[in-house]
Amino acid sequence: MRDTPRPLIPTLAAASVALALILIALSLTTHHLEAVASLLFFLTLVVASASLIAMVSQHRPSAKPTPSFISVVNCLKCEFREEREFKEGDFVYKRLEKCSKCGGELFISAIYAVKRATES
Repeated sequence: MRDTPRPLIPTLAAASVALALILIALSLTTHHLEAVASLLFFLTLVVASASLIAMVSQHRPSAKPTPSFISVVNCLKCEFREEREFKEGDFVYKRLEKCSKCGGELFISAIYAVKRATES
């Protein structure tokens, strides 16, 4: 089984709460409030920056491959059937040129999407 990485945001939230509790305890027990305030400001900036970076890196939109569209062409008279790449302006029941087999009229009977092969 593959180990799934733990999300970073809950870890940073727990670290933020622990940091806040430690700094509150320090501010109550220490007489050097300026040093505690500076430390609080610096650590808040660090945790906020880390949280922002984690949120941005986890919510990247995934690049979904666009499907390839196929038009199915049938003849009205004979059993001729052909699949071809979709062309701009194709729609179902669109009448096309004459059939090469019997001279009947060709039309688009279906249009569907096919997943493209992923490159590895």
